[in-house]
Order: sequence, then structure tokens, then C-alpha cells
Amino acid sequence: MGLPDGGSLSGDVGISERKAEPINDVWCWDFIHDRDERGRLLRWLVVEDEFTRERLAVEVRRSFKARDVLDVLSELMLIRGAPGGIRSDNGPEFIARAIRRFMEQTGVARMDRIEDG
Repeated sequence: MGLPDGGSLSGDVGISERKAEPINDVWCWDFIHDRDERGRLLRWLVVEDEFTRERLAVEVRRSFKARDVLDVLSELMLIRGAPGGIRSDNGPEFIARAIRRFMEQTGVARMDRIEDG
């Protein structure tokens, strides 16, 4: 995941190994997939403060669109303020144009991508 010289990429959307420093520096988010008792898909959106490992949000729905993710982020930012950055994989909900625009408008300085897996 790192660069050969031990550095990392950051900025618009890049792979980053930069460690979170204070609280609210970096949030990370991902989806967990499961099924209910009838076999129907459930998706869990989990948002966590990377420094403290505090779970900031856990939302469960059958499906998520970029707008749903933005609703969760908006609510969190009203409570905690905007993070310095957000780290995620390349899921379509996380790289949508609406998400990038929202990050710019709310002052999130960077959006880092992590490798899947």
C-alpha cells in the first residue's frame, strides 16, 4: 500500500498510510454485508474515528446511494464538525461525484483511498 520510498499519496483521492493524529482527524467508513432471516441483503454503513476507534455511526439498510451516505455524514458533521479527512475503499457510494462535491463544500481536506480487502 505504501510507496517504494516509504511515503504515501494524499490529496483528492489517493492511497494513504498517514496515521490519524488527534480526534476527528480522519474518519474511516465501509460497508458490512449480511442477510436477514429471509435471505434478503442487508448493508451496514459503519463510520469510525480512526484515532479513537469510536463508532460514530452504524446505519443498516437494504441499499445505500450516495445521497444516503451524505445524509449520515451531514448529521455527524453537525454534531462533531468536519473531519480533516476520510478514508475509504473505492465503493461506488464513496467515490460518487456528489460525495466529492460535498467534501469540498464542507471543508474536508482530503479523501484517501485504501486497498480493498
